[in-house]
Amino acid sequence: MTEPKQVLPPLPSPAHITTMSAPWPAFMLERLYENAKHTISRSLNFVPEAFDFLKNAITPFLNGETLDEIFYLPPQAPLPQMPTPSRNTLIHVFESIIFINTPLTTYDKTCDFYCYKNEALYKFPPAFQRAVEKAIFELQGIQFFLDRIDNFWCAEHEAYPITNKEYMASLMATQLQCANMVRAEDNSLNLESVDLLLRLAHLNITPKDYFYRLSLTQMEYAADIPLIGAFLITRKPENHTDDLNPCVLYIPGLKIQQFDSIALLKTYLATHLINPNAPHPPLRSCIALRQQGLLIDLTRRGVMDEQSICLTSFSIDPEFFSEHIQRLIDQHKQDVTYIWSQTDRPVVTTTDPHHFQPRYSLDYTAFLFFTDTVQNHAIPALERWKKSQLPVVTPKSKPTSLQPIKLHFILHQDLNGRLPVRASDLLFKFFFSSPTASTAKEAFFSWLATELENISGRKVELIEIEKEIAPELYTFNYMSKSHDDAIHRWKEAVTQFLKRTSQSTSPLDKFTLLTYHPVVASSILGVADRTGGQFAIASTVEYRITAHEIGHMLGAEHDAGEIIYDGWWSETTMRPFDEDSPYRTASHRFSDKNRALIKTYLSQFD
Repeated sequence: MTEPKQVLPPLPSPAHITTMSAPWPAFMLERLYENAKHTISRSLNFVPEAFDFLKNAITPFLNGETLDEIFYLPPQAPLPQMPTPSRNTLIHVFESIIFINTPLTTYDKTCDFYCYKNEALYKFPPAFQRAVEKAIFELQGIQFFLDRIDNFWCAEHEAYPITNKEYMASLMATQLQCANMVRAEDNSLNLESVDLLLRLAHLNITPKDYFYRLSLTQMEYAADIPLIGAFLITRKPENHTDDLNPCVLYIPGLKIQQFDSIALLKTYLATHLINPNAPHPPLRSCIALRQQGLLIDLTRRGVMDEQSICLTSFSIDPEFFSEHIQRLIDQHKQDVTYIWSQTDRPVVTTTDPHHFQPRYSLDYTAFLFFTDTVQNHAIPALERWKKSQLPVVTPKSKPTSLQPIKLHFILHQDLNGRLPVRASDLLFKFFFSSPTASTAKEAFFSWLATELENISGRKVELIEIEKEIAPELYTFNYMSKSHDDAIHRWKEAVTQFLKRTSQSTSPLDKFTLLTYHPVVASSILGVADRTGGQFAIASTVEYRITAHEIGHMLGAEHDAGEIIYDGWWSETTMRPFDEDSPYRTASHRFSDKNRALIKTYLSQFD
């Protein structure tokens, strides 16, 4: 039975954002930025769709065989003996196609495909061979991937009854005003710039002459190089004679930059776009791939200067943001086609092409809209606000002999080199570098340890279980069909580890496995023994899952979780995740009721 799709509350309108006070715009910007990242991540990798395409083509001929069990041989090659050869498998053909768009040199249309059935060699029928040839032919063509791009943008968003394109257009409009309010709050934009950006909250009030697209032109070489997605808002028209003409430049995915005049804007762009001494100018990300070589060549020739920077006025209307997204989509498809057209590609003679990047791997920075504002303005603002809101809990004086709480943890092997489906700012350092015990403590345990120490007066010790001494825990098969099965098997595994290493424990030793995937696919993100238990598994897709499961072991309950208001609405640690809202913050604390429950549980060990 298919579960009904969760539909989130509608996005706040850009005009509504302009009425909000801090920290709401910063919080909204960070959350919507994560939403954009999550939405775009669904289009980043064509590999699953390509794999399904090939698999569906050959499924009628299969009886449980996988692509790595199917191998090919030239017609005159001697038939192999058991086991199945590790070379020349169908999965290697697929990977070679996907990663560098050419089959392995050992494969051609005359090859026959085999597998082993009941320990006997089985040759697939000619129809199987034809199905493979047809699928490979289509996977090698650019149209397969261009169609996937179009399908993605026309498909309905996973949480809203609109297309992905419509969602991203609305997201950009709302985020722009969030960014505007955040920059106004920290005074990194002056009032003139803020007012110019406010005009985009009401698309019907700005004169057309005050909006410009930008390009680099060189008449002698017939060069016209647009800055895709960039636009300029000015207080006065370009031909205004006074020196002072406040303006704001938007560069997709990079920044909002203010200038006192168009002359200063052109100086800035010349420095960052056509400066031969800047080897990797960041602003060149808004130049089409097919034109970047031309720009570099013209820059080296010294024929580009500030006069080459041209402004073209345009009108805006209610479709402005939708048209902006379409421009980025069209450019993305052109870049994919350009990469595909390049003939200089490596020839793969091995069966392991993983060291190559897919030929269609591209930069989606432009679709993240306001990365600079999020990282350098919104997140710092939120951190300052969160620190100002943390309650001061004065623990009662406790004797120093109180038994400490020991939180043992191990990072599962599937976290190595993996990224979560969605990552908050607190997880950025953990996930965008190699996961370590240090980054895990910072991301998942630091505030929890402080909270528990304040509640109980006990010391909290964070203890990493190293994979070298517990390989069976590092590779533990945690994914399960039920909560009870997962926690039972994890308890058994840890118990055997403790027995093998001759370690003694107390009820205040808690053992948590940090994982990449949910414990029960698509439904349960973490599991734990209830009050008094010592064992938990927590997915890292959301930072408070770990604290949530540890809270269960210390006596905290869902029903005692609360939504609290302290400048903005936030959720305490034990609130059920299926009742989570994208518009509420996390409070970094247990509710008062759960603090009392935890304190009661720990009191038996005084």
